[in-house]
Amino acid sequence: MFDEAKVKEQPMQTAGAMLSIADIYTPEALEKACGKALRQYHMPYYKTIYSHARSINSAKEPTEFKENNRKFGIIRGADYYKKRRDDK
Repeated sequence: MFDEAKVKEQPMQTAGAMLSIADIYTPEALEKACGKALRQYHMPYYKTIYSHARSINSAKEPTEFKENNRKFGIIRGADYYKKRRDDK
């Protein structure tokens, strides 16, 4: 990545963009996404790694949601169940 760049700052921007994926998802998701992308491509692009991280994270979310529901249930306030005067 650093050897093929025409401008020396360009790889640093790419590296910073890759690290921002860890801020959006998790560092573990970034590591898994990079590993998966490197198995598929010699030099993966940001878009490839980002889509892998998104798919890894989306596979994890439903299990966390179900675990939280078991602990706390689906809680809605009294305003949700309150009948409005407009509703007949």
